[in-house]
Amino acid sequence: MHILLVDDSLDVLEAYSELLEDAGYRVTSCATGLGALIRVGLERPDLVILDLKLDDISGLDVHRALRADPDFSSLPILFVSGVILDREVLQAQISDSDVRLLLKPIHPDELICTIREVLAGCGSKRSAA
Repeated sequence: MHILLVDDSLDVLEAYSELLEDAGYRVTSCATGLGALIRVGLERPDLVILDLKLDDISGLDVHRALRADPDFSSLPILFVSGVILDREVLQAQISDSDVRLLLKPIHPDELICTIREVLAGCGSKRSAA
């Protein structure tokens, strides 16, 4: 499975990429929202792990752009954030009933477990709220 990891922190990109590769995933990293939109079109990942706060455009804007494109309207997106944010607030902002949000710092086991749940489509609500 291929994961696109989007975060403006190079340290986070490096740490998460190593963790995910060790878990058997193919990882493409991107530090900007606009770059993520380009990468999604080129790479066609199975999952996007998307930081809400990026330097160029927000993760919410990236999400909206992907949902507006029929080719990516059902692409699984796992939001991550270092800012305390209520899942219901995020859910209302993006009009998505199956929002996944993990708050940084994320324990490696929680990240891997959540990724497996999202990719399996099990619909578990273990994400942080």
